Amino acid sequence: MKQSSTETEQMFTTSFPSSLKWSNPPRIPLLRQGLASPEGSIRLNANESPLSPIPEVEKRMVAASMRVNRYPEVTASTLRSALGQQLGILPSQIMIGNGSSELIHLLTSAFGSEGTEVIVPTPSFPLYATSVTYTGATLVTVPIHVHEGTMDLDAMNEAITERTSLLFLCNPNNPTGGYTPLEKIKSFLYKIPPHVAIVLDEAYWELTDSYIRGDKTAVDLCKQFPNLIILRTFSKFYGLAGLRIGYAIVHNEQMALRLAGTRPLTMPNTVGLEAALACLEFHEAYQQRAHDTMKERTRVLHSIRSLGYSVFPSQTNFYCIHFPLGTAPFQSQGIHIRDGLTIQMPEYIRITLGTFDENQRVLDVLRTCTPHAIQSAKERGEQIK
Repeated sequence: MKQSSTETEQMFTTSFPSSLKWSNPPRIPLLRQGLASPEGSIRLNANESPLSPIPEVEKRMVAASMRVNRYPEVTASTLRSALGQQLGILPSQIMIGNGSSELIHLLTSAFGSEGTEVIVPTPSFPLYATSVTYTGATLVTVPIHVHEGTMDLDAMNEAITERTSLLFLCNPNNPTGGYTPLEKIKSFLYKIPPHVAIVLDEAYWELTDSYIRGDKTAVDLCKQFPNLIILRTFSKFYGLAGLRIGYAIVHNEQMALRLAGTRPLTMPNTVGLEAALACLEFHEAYQQRAHDTMKERTRVLHSIRSLGYSVFPSQTNFYCIHFPLGTAPFQSQGIHIRDGLTIQMPEYIRITLGTFDENQRVLDVLRTCTPHAIQSAKERGEQIK
């Protein structure tokens, strides 16, 4: 059903209430495991950047820390102006949040309520499902494509009913890393009824091959589809996970105001805002880091496949492997990774790309856990821990 832009805009500027064994999404918040890593261990379980901010950004952070006796810009107008200039949109189309996680909560609060339905892909980012549970809305899950690790857009479209108020897309998808081309997303948007708000979570967009090639982005789609909201973050590509700066891109100021109306009295922090602004000013340095990430991702995935493991294609800074042995072999070597049980994927593990040396430590563990290596160890009377 092709939507009328005028009809949809009016609606969204007014208030209204496989063969793989995917497990059900969690109904309670998940605790991140292993965030406090002992000395000598490495943390590859939270999809963080292994690199500190570039020196120019660090200097700005230090300078900003001298101003923390003052409240930050409540509306983050300076950062919104800089983002608007970079993205070619109005600052009024941008809303800054304490990470995109806060924005996910705001969106479910704005569009989810008792009697409505919210559609999420599964397995995907667990916070979507967790946030829905607080609204009273009915959670509708749609399995992703088994082999590609990407969203099944046709199945998601078929899941829409008159009660559907909100639909989440995660692209690239977390935890699988699969990427759906923009043209497929655009074709999908044409089919969505105008009463459904669509959230396109692009937390890992800047780490995709499409971004590195300079392909068209989804930002222009916000001009065409009033019910589309795009989420992005400074946590992944820019490596500011500890400063909690994310942003939403919306069709117009009215939509931004609607989201702000569900927000408690919170604001991004001074150091985070200044760091994000500096990252935009030194964007080229981070683009080079993205190139390096892509090369290392290609190398690591090739090595994993050469060992005989099944790993999803990834367009992110992490990868997801079928590994029934779980996390124990890695923990014994001081490597913290994500257990598939916490991300709706039993018998899988998710590992963040680290530095070259960290990735080599991961590959060393995987080499000792191949069926051939395990059999050889048994014959020698050894045990894989």
